[in-house]
Parts: sequence; C-alpha cells; structure tokens
Amino acid sequence: MTVSPSASTRRRVSFARGGVDASLSRRSPTARSLSLARAIRVSCGREDAVGRRHESLIPLSHGHHHGLVLSLRLRRALADAAPDADVLRQLARTVVAFFESDLAPHFAAEEEGLFPIMEANLGPLDLIAELRGEHERFRAWIEELRRSTTASPSVETLRAFGALLHDHIRKEERVLFPIFEERVPPEEARRAGVAIRERVKARGG
Repeated sequence: MTVSPSASTRRRVSFARGGVDASLSRRSPTARSLSLARAIRVSCGREDAVGRRHESLIPLSHGHHHGLVLSLRLRRALADAAPDADVLRQLARTVVAFFESDLAPHFAAEEEGLFPIMEANLGPLDLIAELRGEHERFRAWIEELRRSTTASPSVETLRAFGALLHDHIRKEERVLFPIFEERVPPEEARRAGVAIRERVKARGG
C-alpha cells in the first residue's frame, strides 16, 4: 500500500525546493518580497545597508541578500525536531547548488579581491583570518552534503550551515565592511571594487 505524504510534509518539501511558507504565500507577490527583504535587512542590523554601502562592496552585499534568503529558508524548513528525509535530501541539493552558483564566486571575490587589499593597507586582521576559516568550514560542509544528497543528509549539518551563514554575513555587513569604508584609502577601495567585480563575473556571478 502506498502512503501519501501528509499535507505538512508536502508543504515542507515545496519550501525546500525554493517556495515560501504558508504565511508568506497568502500575501501578494509585492508584499512577500517586501516582507522577506525587510526581514533580511533587519537580520543584518542595517535596514538601509546596501543603499549606504561603498560602491565597491555592493556586489558583495547583493550576494549577502541571497545568502540570507537561503539561511531563512533553512531555518524555517528545519523547524521540526525530526524533518522528513525527502526534505533533508532536497535541502542538501539546494544548498550545494547555491554554493556552486553563488557562494563559491562570492568567497573568491572576498579572498582574492577584498581581503588582500584590506590587509595590504591595514595589516593582518584577526577578523579576516576568522572569516577565511569560516569559508573553509562551509567548503567542508558542502563536501559532506555532496556525498549525502542521495542518502540521508545530516540535519545538524544543514542547521549549522544556515546558522553560520547568517552569522557570517552579519559579521561582514556590520563589522568588516565598516572597517573597509572607514579605513581603506579611496583609490585602494576603488581597486578592490574592480577586483571584486572581475572575480564575480569570471565565475558566473
């Protein structure tokens, strides 16, 4: 006998595939977009962050927006104590695909464009070392998730990925970027912007 998935399971699988939860889906498309965008800006602690950013950092802040969307989706889809196995597999595929299309070029832009120019002008920064270490943690989790997309992905790994992604982005928006804007000389800041855009574009961002 075939057992049909429950309505709640179907909703969670749909959400894992990129949908929105029921409370947002009842709103108009414009209301949903505004609600999600505001939630993301508030989560960074700066509702007008992109509007006030140095132009060199805007591509990275745009990438942060997409990263926070994923973090929010993971948190909502994994709210159950024991998420459905189909939900976990779909979420793992979603996270891996997002890493390849968005996070990998984003990390490259930071590691090859932003961080070196900041360190060349400001000297070694513990914060940048910490952020590089977090990038490596994300890469290790992605390798784990790649191996588990057809088996049983770890709910702990998915939750940890989403939580660190939120905190990592918040740290860059609220701490790293203000340091860049306040302390990197204007010409060097413009040079960083060129390097960031080149790397994002070269990797399909």
